[in-house]
Amino acid sequence: MNCIRSEASELCMFMKFRPTQASSHINYQPLPPNSRSYPTFHPHITLAAFKTLPPNFSLAKTLEHVYPVSATFQTTRLGNSYLGAFSVQLHKTKELESLHEIITGNLRRDKIEWRSPRFPHMSLFYVEEAEERKRLERGLIDGGHFVNMGNSMALRAGKGRTELSQFSVSEIWLVHCHTSNVMKWKILEKIQIASDASSLRQETN
Repeated sequence: MNCIRSEASELCMFMKFRPTQASSHINYQPLPPNSRSYPTFHPHITLAAFKTLPPNFSLAKTLEHVYPVSATFQTTRLGNSYLGAFSVQLHKTKELESLHEIITGNLRRDKIEWRSPRFPHMSLFYVEEAEERKRLERGLIDGGHFVNMGNSMALRAGKGRTELSQFSVSEIWLVHCHTSNVMKWKILEKIQIASDASSLRQETN
């Protein structure tokens, strides 16, 4: 699930942050040449993950009644795995829960096994090395990239940049994550959500 262009632009700028010796109190070490850390990917919320799909599966048919969705940032989370390295947890709103139920309800109907760990969250960095994850978090904190807003928070890509505390969903994607190389993940289908809930446009690859 992807956000509108202006918000995605700010998120992508935020995701370009890299800890340096100057930006982290934790001992800085260059990443090994074969490191998988910091691949480029689109900011997104994972609604559901599954190992297999029937040949006739259609994302468009699954999303016949989808309404525009917005989400707000709640807190950040430092993880202990590559794909769960660093993410922001989102407030679980009725809009998000409704969309999640539409997706997972159709998967259950079609007897497709799925999982949705820590829903709803948005991954921001994929980092392989445990120490690098700690350096990343410390660098972001020290650099003032998080803005505390009580029970919510905002992300800031840098000094003078827009504080981003929420985003509106513009597209829902079906992605084939067939390899550990994130850069080779393949987008199979895109559904564009217009401001008019009755208007959905499909793209396939």
